[in-house]
Amino acid sequence: MASRLEELGNERLRKVSDTVYQEANPPNDRHRPLEWRRSLKHVLFPLKNIEIISNFNVQRRAFLYGHDAKKIPWQKQIEPKMETTRFITALVDKEKCRDFIFCAVEDAENNGITRLERSSNDTQVYLRAGKPTEGNEKFPSGLYGGSCYHFPQENRLCFQIYVPESQLNEILESLGRDSKLQIEVGVEFLSFSYEVDDALRDPFDEQYLFIEEPDSAEALVSFVKISSHVGTLPDSPNRPIELSGIISAFRTLTIAIWVLIAVVAYSLIK
Repeated sequence: MASRLEELGNERLRKVSDTVYQEANPPNDRHRPLEWRRSLKHVLFPLKNIEIISNFNVQRRAFLYGHDAKKIPWQKQIEPKMETTRFITALVDKEKCRDFIFCAVEDAENNGITRLERSSNDTQVYLRAGKPTEGNEKFPSGLYGGSCYHFPQENRLCFQIYVPESQLNEILESLGRDSKLQIEVGVEFLSFSYEVDDALRDPFDEQYLFIEEPDSAEALVSFVKISSHVGTLPDSPNRPIELSGIISAFRTLTIAIWVLIAVVAYSLIK
């Protein structure tokens, strides 16, 4: 029996609107094609291979159109840009991640037909400091944005997500204190999901989602969870004392005392 991943690899869909895909070849006895519908889904990404990247910008070359660069001395084409930016990059630990994300790719052999492909490499996550939205007719104020897209050169999905600068600084400080810090990122992800899965799956079951290729999908971070192992090192002077050794020494001392008492009592009687 084919696994769910194999079934999805053989799936063929037809786009009917910006928010709906349908089965391209539904069974004849079905009254309508089943659908994949776009909505916000919560995904949880346990991270591994976490790195801190720092960029130190000093100066840059001004962007000039046409032949303007030839008319301006090179010294005046350089302008200062003193700026330091830091961000976190990591890979999603697929052994711990419950969900599967595909890309919808148009089938070259069948016009208008879409197939689902899964990236061969681990998903990359970039966690950056961002600025909240100011609010308009489309978005409320105070949101921190983000996106998911397919990076074809490396055949991997990438999530660019933003958090308040103060929170990113706290995460960076925690990583500086504990290089083994564990990080999980919760993301609200605008993606397509199968209507049957949405109706039948339990909240903690795995999800099978897809985004459109080559478009990007909205992905907003809901939380970042950091955790570290609290305890003493094996060579710490404060480590727990081995009780079995103490008990054995106490028994030996007790026997020696009783022997000494017996010797003294015998000498007094004699």
